Amino acid sequence: MGEKKDVALITGVNGFVGIHLANYLKSRGVEVYGTDVQEEPRVENITYCKSRLPHTGNLEKMLESAGISRIYHLAAISFLPDAGISPRQTLEVNLLGTVAVLDAALKVSPSARVLVTGSSKEYDLSELKKEPVDETSPLAPRDFYSLSKVTSELTGKLYAQQFGLDVRFTRSFNHTGPGQSPKFVCSDWARQVASIHKGLCEPKIEIGNTDQAIDFCDVRDVVRAYYYIMEKGKSGAVYNVCSGKITPLKEILDYLKNMTKKKIEIVQSVSRMRTGSPNRNITGDYSKLHFHTGWRPEIDLHQTLDEIYRYWINEL
Repeated sequence: MGEKKDVALITGVNGFVGIHLANYLKSRGVEVYGTDVQEEPRVENITYCKSRLPHTGNLEKMLESAGISRIYHLAAISFLPDAGISPRQTLEVNLLGTVAVLDAALKVSPSARVLVTGSSKEYDLSELKKEPVDETSPLAPRDFYSLSKVTSELTGKLYAQQFGLDVRFTRSFNHTGPGQSPKFVCSDWARQVASIHKGLCEPKIEIGNTDQAIDFCDVRDVVRAYYYIMEKGKSGAVYNVCSGKITPLKEILDYLKNMTKKKIEIVQSVSRMRTGSPNRNITGDYSKLHFHTGWRPEIDLHQTLDEIYRYWINEL
């Protein structure tokens, strides 16, 4: 008999991170199952079913039939402005969706490892005593998105403590890469520059705030970190996933503008101005993740920006 193949389930498999994670796992020889709200998968060569959390009927059937040993829980409302539109929906999808996945794992696959993905936006900006920010820094939800992530993490820890479920956690900092929605800043600006370069619009870029510096990580480094956490990390542990350095948004804008020789006008747009308090000027510390798993970021931000731009040149 051949060696048993690893089998993993990804919730939110059709999302930006889910697609990259599925492709990475397949490259490692993992058999991938996935769920999401669309009728069809956006990734080839996976087993897929439609499932809208917190409803778990199809999810449980998939867990029962596949012998899944790893559950990557990515499904969430992840765009901050969207999360603020309907607090009830955000908590239903993000918090109750996490509860549903943990319940399904406990009921059907109690020996499986579960990764609950959180956010750097869980950290309390007003109480930070040191930088870079490590996992001991205080947490304080300041919007419904961060509330949903903090409570999801606390819920996962209780499932681990009370039921012995193997749950692992991330507090992922900003990540970007080819295929990301233009709702997010790097992809937005790269798309606008690509449109200008191809003559599809006037030579002007609409921007929001640019007075921030952000810790960006390439999505391909992020999904590799998720895999390392599941394979080499510790049960119950929380890990920052980050680059360990911040980049001013103005620097990113200037870099992308130079992708074309056309002269570009910069226009500040009210519709692109973010309300609330993003994680500006906060550097993450990934030393715990490196110590436990050996992971470190490998892809330079300039390479990431180049590939996002090329993605939009090909898509438009």
